[in-house]
Amino acid sequence: MKVTALLTLALAAGIAPATQAQTIGNDKASVTVYGILDAGVARVEHTQDFSAYYQAGTVVTPTNTGKASALGVYNGGLSSSRLGFKGEAILSGDLKAIFTLEAGINLPNGNVNNSAISIAQSAAAGSTITNDGSTSGQLFARGAYFGFASNTWGTLTVGRTQGFGLDLIPSYDAVQGAALFTPIGFSGSFAGGGYTDDSRVDTSLKYVAKFGDVNFGYLHGFGGVAGATSAQSSNQLNLGYEHGPFGIQVIYEAFSDAFSLSSAYTAAVAATTTPVLNATTNKVVTLTTPAVPAASGVKATFADTTATLVLARYKVTPSLLITAGYENQVFSAPSNYGKDATITSLYSQPVFATAVFTTAGNKTQKVSWIAAGYDLTTSLNVAIGYYKSSFSAFATSATATTAAGNSNYKSLLIDYRLAKSVDLYAGYMGSVSGGSSTTATSANGEWPNNAVTGVGARFKF
Repeated sequence: MKVTALLTLALAAGIAPATQAQTIGNDKASVTVYGILDAGVARVEHTQDFSAYYQAGTVVTPTNTGKASALGVYNGGLSSSRLGFKGEAILSGDLKAIFTLEAGINLPNGNVNNSAISIAQSAAAGSTITNDGSTSGQLFARGAYFGFASNTWGTLTVGRTQGFGLDLIPSYDAVQGAALFTPIGFSGSFAGGGYTDDSRVDTSLKYVAKFGDVNFGYLHGFGGVAGATSAQSSNQLNLGYEHGPFGIQVIYEAFSDAFSLSSAYTAAVAATTTPVLNATTNKVVTLTTPAVPAASGVKATFADTTATLVLARYKVTPSLLITAGYENQVFSAPSNYGKDATITSLYSQPVFATAVFTTAGNKTQKVSWIAAGYDLTTSLNVAIGYYKSSFSAFATSATATTAAGNSNYKSLLIDYRLAKSVDLYAGYMGSVSGGSSTTATSANGEWPNNAVTGVGARFKF
């Protein structure tokens, strides 16, 4: 039904030509239909079945849910596939009204992105990949907002908007923040300050402005929880400087009662009978406790999260780009746990179980990367990247502690631009984990690892 609605909207907007301009009263308004179609074939060394709903189609990080390899069609090797509509109406001077509606599409099968369904299916069947995501069945999951824009005063929007991490990380990664071949592109948790769901923010106000070489941004997410103003709220700040070949960005993100999704399962309980003495009749009667069937679904884990990101890039020569980034994430017990019932209406799958991150202490996670890209010709770019994620030991209770862990990734991307709108590419990412990040062990006892190799194409319109 949702895919049908998307196609209807696309036809109604008139894809050819992409931009339709018309006069509304004294205002000149235009609507543009745009999108990206990106897909290919990849082999993942350790995985379960490819998913028909997860936005990438497969999980490429270390995993404990599958040791076999799989060959399949993925979605979004460089950029997630999408269909969008954006428009503007000139009001006066350089002031205009704007809007954006953007849907995430699983190109191999035509579904809209739905991480929540992939998680629920995995919990029930245990045969498909499971991974959290910020696009979970909403029609315009990638963005739905409108507002006002001015070259002089900046842009103010309201609705479902991207966080600053998701806005900026791809352009501060020489491997393009490739969705299948870099961890910072694959996992929105780095852009979401720790939790993938927070890379996009519902019910938010967002302001961005650029003054000369300096850019500034502020985003506030409203929780809307009665009796708890701060519950499920968020704040983000961005300050950056870009001049010539050099750019640097600083981002701060804070989320109250953020949540991540995972699969949950409870085993079936057989019926039981218990003999009980009836004190009134002085006779023994049998009480029967009915059987409880197995249940599975989506589990939400709540936490307060904060993150600070520093991103830098430098164009050494017209052909050579160097990028680097560092992020510090802190997870703590949620401030308003128990006042978050609204989560059940945010996703297409009901929340089966909830939990808190920890009540005994904070967890600190650090993410860093360095990457380089080189244009061999005007059409051919080769990029390599190294990414590391590590977290400190942290207490999960008064008597239990989770040991420190780390994951390391190496990426290679070869991108050939056939035209301005069409790419052919090949990519590889290998990953190795240690410490308590050791979530899977191969048959010969090596460290937990995974690798993905793929070839694909991207068409932008």
